[in-house]
Parts: sequence; structure tokens; C-alpha cells
Amino acid sequence: MNKDSQEGRAVNSSLKLIDLRKYDIVHAHFLLGQEVRNQVHTILQRKLSVLTPQKLKSEIDLAKKCRSDIEEKIHRQRDRAVSAALERYWNCLNAWANGAELEAVNHPNLEGVAFTPADLGLLLQMENDGCQIGAYRMADGGIVIWHTEEEMDHARFDKLRIASFNISLGTKTWEVFSFIYPDLLPGPAFGWVHDSRSVFVQAVASLPIKPNLQYSIIANIATWIILFWGNEIDSKTIISELGPFIDGYALITASKDKHVINASRVEFGHELIIAQSLDRLPGSLIYQTNAFSNSSERAFRKINAIQPRYSYLYHQREVRNSKAVSKLEKNITEDVLSSFYDLICSETGKDFAYANLDVMGYFLCYISSSSTQIKVGSGPAHHDKNYKLLSFAY
Repeated sequence: MNKDSQEGRAVNSSLKLIDLRKYDIVHAHFLLGQEVRNQVHTILQRKLSVLTPQKLKSEIDLAKKCRSDIEEKIHRQRDRAVSAALERYWNCLNAWANGAELEAVNHPNLEGVAFTPADLGLLLQMENDGCQIGAYRMADGGIVIWHTEEEMDHARFDKLRIASFNISLGTKTWEVFSFIYPDLLPGPAFGWVHDSRSVFVQAVASLPIKPNLQYSIIANIATWIILFWGNEIDSKTIISELGPFIDGYALITASKDKHVINASRVEFGHELIIAQSLDRLPGSLIYQTNAFSNSSERAFRKINAIQPRYSYLYHQREVRNSKAVSKLEKNITEDVLSSFYDLICSETGKDFAYANLDVMGYFLCYISSSSTQIKVGSGPAHHDKNYKLLSFAY
């Protein structure tokens, strides 16, 4: 991890809340594109400058293939619910690309290259982001889920944002909240969904996967659909219907519907999918950093791109987390969020600590039978920092 000092970095800023709930989901993404336009252009110009003409052509061609496969899957998908969600994603991506005015992007390396705004939008989506995520089963049956979002390239952010949306499906409506990377659609970070009777939470970690350019579907597409439709469609179903993927992710989801509170982890890459449910036994734990879990490492061995040095460092993260949770669970108070906040404030491990300098934002959530509480903030968590505390009952 690169810890170079960066003056004025966005990590030091507070979260900007962008409320798009009064707009339909497609127009909301157009407005989100307008909100991040300048930063998207900055990121895209930098990306275009470092790509060789040959590499740029291959990435544009891959984006076009992804576009073609999305359109084909919309019309030929076996699961109609996934097909409808994918169509909504495609409309939102186009709206976001138009809002960000990607048709106006001008760069010498683009001369003579045929592309659409959506092609550049898909090219930007070919990024995976790092973090630490976990879920813990409480004695009362509730679940605590946490996420620290890491990004080594601090210049990627001009501001730290959380956007909120409203989704309608027939007579059902629900609200979606998501941490925003300026150059990505919502999904590949942390987010949550709720309505009057249920809640759905998503935390995503990147995995060190060798890209398979025989495939064209980007894993970020799955994270968007799971976030926006995860309370309606099973996450594993969404992944299996959309794949195989160029890349992959690990994601932990937690949900409450009526009196049932569940959590699970899905690790996926290329055509492989491995799922694990959080046990109902109090004290059960699922943890993930940017490496394959012990239960999936053998299956993913052929596509694992992690360097040996980082394999050791990520393993040490797992060891520290296990010890910290074991110590924590002996002292959990009635203020559950404050107890677990101590965990993500830890600076043990230096560059690989929970509260390391590459953390852009953090998310902590406690789902119980009667309510959900959320603590969310910018940068690494510290006891003397301001944060947003949200709570809603069912």
C-alpha cells in the first residue's frame, strides 16, 4: 500500500449526501453523472494518457463486447427478474454516461476510435476496489456487518459521496443508499436498502483474479444489480445468471425479512461461484479482505493473481481480525455499534490496519429483530471523528 503524503485529499473531507430519491432510477443516474462529471473526465483523461493505442483499442473492443453481451442477455436471460434488472442497469449506465457528458471527452489517443458514451462508461467500470468486510452473529440472533473502503489512489476522489435512490417495482418501493466512486456506478463498495418491513445490506471486497478476456461481463454489473435488487432476487442467482465474468469479487450480504435475519458471503470470478452462509450460532463470523478465503482458495487457485508478499500480509489481517473479534465479544455492551466501532478504529497492523490512511469511508451496521442501526463516516474511523448515525424501525 502506498502511503505517500497527499495534501488536500478527499479522505479528509466529510461525506456529501446526494438525495436522488424523488427521481425515477434512470434519471437519478443521469443526475449522478452530472454530479461527478468533472472528476470522471479527470480520471478518464488520466486513464487514456497511460494506455497505449493498442491497449486502448483492446479495452474499447472489450467494452463493446460487454455492451453486446448485455443486450443479448437482456433478451435471452433464463431468469426474467434478472433480465429486467439487467435492462434497468443498462438504461442507468447510459443515463449516467450522458449525464457525465462522456460524448464530449477528447483525447489524442481517441482519434480515429469509434465509441459511444456507454462504451467509455463500461471501460471505466473495469476497476475493482479494496477493503475489509465482515459479519458477526449476535447472541440475540441479530447481525453486525462492517466495511472499510480502501483506495490507494486518493486523487481518484474529489469528494466523498453517498447517494440515495428510490426503486419502484409494481406496488413495491424501496430506498437504496450507496457509497460512490466518482468513476463507477453504485454497487462495488458498501450500501444498504430498506423499506417499511425489511432491510438489505451489501459489503464488497475485490479479489486478486487474473482477467479472463474470453469473457466480457464486468463484475461491477453484478454488484449494482445485487445492491438494487438484492432484497428481491437471491445474490447467487444474480451472479450465476450474469456470468461468466472477466474478473470477480467477494461480497457479504445481510438481510432481514419479517423475523428472519441472515447473512452470507459469495466469492465469484470467471465461471466460479462459492457461497457460505453465516451460521446461526452466536459468535459465528465471516471475514474477508482482498484475498480468497480459506474455504475457496483451492477452487480459485488457477485464477489467483495475488503476489506471495501480499498473501502473507492479508493472512495477517485475518489473524488480527480473529483475535480482535474474540477479545471484543467478551465486552460487547448494549451499545453494539460502539463496541464494534472500536474494531474498525484499530491502527494495529500499520499500513494494513483497519484504520489505515487509504480508507476512504467506513460502514458499520447492526440488524436486530426490531430495528437497524448504521454508523457511516469518511476516512479511517477514529473516536474523535464525526460520523452519521442512522436508525430505522420496522
